Order: sequence, then C-alpha cells, then structure tokens
Amino acid sequence: MLLKRINGYILAIGSGLVLLAGALLLALQWGNGCDFSLYGKNIKVNTGLILACAAGAGWLAPKVFRVMLKGIRKVRKVRKEYKKL
Repeated sequence: MLLKRINGYILAIGSGLVLLAGALLLALQWGNGCDFSLYGKNIKVNTGLILACAAGAGWLAPKVFRVMLKGIRKVRKVRKEYKKL
C-alpha cells in the first residue's frame, strides 16, 4: 500500500512539473514572433500561439485517429454485410 502511495506521489509531482515546464515555455515565448508559412503564404505569428496550437493538435490527433479507425471498421462491416446479400 505504501509503495502505491509513493508511486502516486511520483506520478502526480512528475506530471505537474512537466505541465509547469510547458506553461513556463509558453509564457516565455509569448512575446516573440516568427515567420510562418501557411499553405504557401508567409505570415508573422506569435511563437506562443504556435506552441499553443501544437499542444492542442497533440491532444486532438489521437482522438481524431480513433474516430478514423472507428469509421474504417464501420465501412468494412457494412461492406461485409452487403456482400452477403
């Protein structure tokens, strides 16, 4: 039981430090600007905004991938049912 509690503390503190480091990086980069090419058009963008969008895409990508796999499974299932007719 003690080992599980220690493991919980390590996970909570470690993940909290990672989130804090990400928030600090985002805060320190917010004032900087950079050139960004969006579909061939070069625009000046806030570096912090790019970091925030990358974090959002990193969170969203696995969920979208799961939805895509679910759709593929449904298409295959319907295709098999159609072949039986």
